[in-house]
Amino acid sequence: YGGGSDTRDTLLEVVAPGEDESVQLAALRVLARDRDRQIAERLVEVCRGMTPRVQAEIITVLASRSVWIDPLLSACERGDVAAGLIPQSTQTALLASEDSATSARAARLFGAASPRAEVVGRYLAAKDLSGDASRGDKVFERECSACHRLGERGNEVGPNLALVRNRTPEALIEAVFDPNRNVAPNYVSYVVIDDSGRTTTGLILSETAASITLARDRGLTETIQKQHIEVMRSTGTSLMPEGLEKTIDSQSMADLLAFLRTVQYDIGTLPDFAEPTK
Repeated sequence: YGGGSDTRDTLLEVVAPGEDESVQLAALRVLARDRDRQIAERLVEVCRGMTPRVQAEIITVLASRSVWIDPLLSACERGDVAAGLIPQSTQTALLASEDSATSARAARLFGAASPRAEVVGRYLAAKDLSGDASRGDKVFERECSACHRLGERGNEVGPNLALVRNRTPEALIEAVFDPNRNVAPNYVSYVVIDDSGRTTTGLILSETAASITLARDRGLTETIQKQHIEVMRSTGTSLMPEGLEKTIDSQSMADLLAFLRTVQYDIGTLPDFAEPTK
């Protein structure tokens, strides 16, 4: 029955922290049919407090209408929406926009060199060094296993590394030393403050109508009841820290790349994998 300001206001009230995620997604699909700028402004306002799936849908909705591009880009410029959360395909479309003002703003946001570009550039030479997989195994254990799973090892907080061989050495080096360049919504770090003043940081692992479960490093999880949440917001950044150049030198990176090249596809370690029924 979507249509009219009364319905619009009701749907916008539903897209708020604490509401059921499936209802929020349904409301966004209806709101996407409208053109009112108020919708875009409201969605930008609440975006940081939404779960990863809802955040991603908000960005998709805002990018779907030319009249909503300005609020989206303005939010990125202010830092209310992290530029790294904008999908690569949307970035490309905005950079190629026929509107010169839009393409210029997109170039400043998405085309500019990352502050970490110099670090990444230094480590690109590592792909040409001779690496030792056995030493790289130790680098994985020391630097990666707290948040990444590989076979039976590690903890599944960040992306599972079972299919890492699909990525180029350049992409892996960028992911290690510039983790916030492009962050998938489900790997964005969240800060939750409860009504006792306690702060918890992690990835949103799951959500029910009554609670949020955060995943932290080393496989730790914490479930917080929604009735006790005072503030929930995304940081717009990866849980993976910047600054790994302090503990991984070029040779260690070459060793890690050599180790990852030995990884065999192990579909049994992937999320939601199940053996076929007979």
